[in-house]
Amino acid sequence: MEVLKTKNRLKIKGEYFSVKDILFSGQVFRFRPYEDGFLLAAGRQLAFLRQKGDAADIECTDEEYFYRYFDLDTDYERVTKSLYRFPALRPTIDFGKGIRILRQEKLEALFSFIISAFNNIKRIQKIIGRICEGLGDELKFNGISYHAFPDIKRLAEAGEEFFRRAGVGYRAKYIAETAEKAFSGFDLEAISGLPTQDARKRLMSLMGVGDKVCDCVLLFAYGRQDVFPVDTWMEKVYIQDLCSQDCCRDRKEISRRCVQMFGELSGYAQQYLFYYKRMS
Repeated sequence: MEVLKTKNRLKIKGEYFSVKDILFSGQVFRFRPYEDGFLLAAGRQLAFLRQKGDAADIECTDEEYFYRYFDLDTDYERVTKSLYRFPALRPTIDFGKGIRILRQEKLEALFSFIISAFNNIKRIQKIIGRICEGLGDELKFNGISYHAFPDIKRLAEAGEEFFRRAGVGYRAKYIAETAEKAFSGFDLEAISGLPTQDARKRLMSLMGVGDKVCDCVLLFAYGRQDVFPVDTWMEKVYIQDLCSQDCCRDRKEISRRCVQMFGELSGYAQQYLFYYKRMS
């Protein structure tokens, strides 16, 4: 894959980067169609993504930020070759070869995936949009206005009622309490240095963070590939495509078995499987 990095721009050519595959793989929510491409907001940054064939053009507020965000240092050809030994993964890799696992900001990923629990993507996008419009700074890039994801101080001071008005529902209590805890000293950055099981315990001490939410945060914000988030889609995938005998419906056990199966590439495997099942 070829990557050209210049001021406020990334040009990427190759089969291992697809704007559509990345945005619609369920790992990110702050994007929308714009002209002949998509606008993607992350933290305080903005990118305008366009693609023709295997060539992607990204105009952005900070090329270094988005180089890291799109995980452009990782060799996905090596990843997919390693996973291709699993027959069940071959059609999913061929279908979603352009997926890259994003390196998202920890605070935004945490609150986004708390909101995502038992929710659908369109509704999640609207809720997060209201929170950003209500609490985030209004910024501009190349004449485009957008809102930053709010910092922890604003999230903590907003209060439960604000989140209810934003449409969060019963999760408002979770978000308000978790925001207060994070503002009062819960260190999201310190989790980076912990082994995965210890990091999981720390994250799951936060209100609203169950197994699936925790694994999503570990995967998409902390880069832990030895996790396998399981929701309704992945439960179906396991039963229909991965389980040869003794199938179970306990999602925690499904996650454990899949990590045992795919090892240090579990996060990648989950994304290919999830995207293929959801889109097909």
